[in-house]
Amino acid sequence: MKLEEFRTYAEFDERDLELLRALWPTVEPHLQPIVDDFYRRILSHASTSKIMRDPDQITRLMRTLKVWLKELLCDSRDADYEMRRRRIGHVHVKVGVDHGTMFMAMSAMQARLGALATDAGHRPMETVNAIRKATMLDLALMTDSYHRTHESQSVAAARALLVAHLPSAALLLNREGIVESATPASKWLTEGSEGTHYTEMLPKALIEASQLIRYLDEAALSRTDIHLPSVSVDLAGETRHLSLTLVPFESPAPGALIYIEDHPFESPAPGALIYIEDHTSAVEAERRARHKEHLAGIGTLSATIAHELRNPLAGISGALQVIVAEYSSDDRRKPILDKVLSEIRALNQMVTDLLTYARPREAQTENGVDLEALCRAICDGAKREFPGITFEICGETSASIDPDMFRHIVLNLVLNSCQATAGTGNVGIHIEPDVVTVSDDGPGLPVDVEKRMFEPFFTTKLKGTGLGLPISAKLARTMGGALRLAGNSPLGGACFELHLFKPSV
Repeated sequence: MKLEEFRTYAEFDERDLELLRALWPTVEPHLQPIVDDFYRRILSHASTSKIMRDPDQITRLMRTLKVWLKELLCDSRDADYEMRRRRIGHVHVKVGVDHGTMFMAMSAMQARLGALATDAGHRPMETVNAIRKATMLDLALMTDSYHRTHESQSVAAARALLVAHLPSAALLLNREGIVESATPASKWLTEGSEGTHYTEMLPKALIEASQLIRYLDEAALSRTDIHLPSVSVDLAGETRHLSLTLVPFESPAPGALIYIEDHPFESPAPGALIYIEDHTSAVEAERRARHKEHLAGIGTLSATIAHELRNPLAGISGALQVIVAEYSSDDRRKPILDKVLSEIRALNQMVTDLLTYARPREAQTENGVDLEALCRAICDGAKREFPGITFEICGETSASIDPDMFRHIVLNLVLNSCQATAGTGNVGIHIEPDVVTVSDDGPGLPVDVEKRMFEPFFTTKLKGTGLGLPISAKLARTMGGALRLAGNSPLGGACFELHLFKPSV
């Protein structure tokens, strides 16, 4: 309710103001006694004395009360007058004055002024009535502002409390986009602190990927929630899958005066809540589940194809061997058939790889296997195929492992390193009790290859099944360990770690 409506209710008009102005010369000489008596009464009550302990503060309030009395009796009831009275109610909330105290204090002031008007004898009944109207009008303006400010603070406090206890990242914005409150769960996402603009707190990549500025404006204009179910963004080198919900807050009623730092303004645009949920774990879990299902399907298909191919290949190979045996060594057909046999053996190896990947046998653990001797035998065999490679083996230990599976894994890693160095580089094997590292000085692996190197049938070679690393990784898991690409290579190229036991991290 505004001033004019309050004046209508109080039936306060210019005749009342003339009476009050005529009373001012009578009141002015008594200002100090009136003020002293007023604060004597105020300070005699526990509810007010506990918030007015500073003598300097009381002195300032006494001066202010004198100004208020003069304005009450002399000033026109205009917009400036209304703002000053509403400001008093706002300040009362800030300093903690009880609402009931305002009524009792106004009643005491009304009685004191009424007594002076009666003693003066100048139209006392009409003047006392004008004093009643004026004080009630002031009280209405002050209490209206008091309630609005108190309600605004309560709502803001409730919102901040709610936001502070939300389990996900959430930011509470005021009408200018300043972050008034943020949940503890927001700290992984936000930069800066509360009291700054949301565009300075949230990562720029998130703001751009979600078109946050546009959708916040849209939510404010439509006064409806906006949900962004899927926003993928790179944060700190990692892809995060987020959802955002933008909740606008309703404005106060049109025309309501709101006070912020003692300055009134008309109804503001609503603030908003930005609620952010991180679904990265769920998305990754779903991706892994789909990938696992995909691999299981590949394994089943591979096993079926391998079984269907193995018997025909064995028959073809046996028949060719019988035919080749009948030819003399100088028969011109013999080299051709030997080549065919070689290709059949390659096909048979592919079938073996498919079966190994689809259904690896159980590990047959042997105690005290000499890892250095096993690695040296592997390198000796590779040396015959790649004579230009320099091998270096350091470390020695024994372990309880399946020697055939260990040999298969390390041989595959060694052959990959030899091929990566084009047959003329260096390959190193470092043996520790729990891990064997195979590295080379080749060009290393491109990022796109790193991401897919353990996928079955993925290969960068002109010839190859793309099963070498997937089989090696599966055999490592079968033995109870793991195969990983190491972050740092001692030789500068690719570096793989074969953990003989499952690593803790």
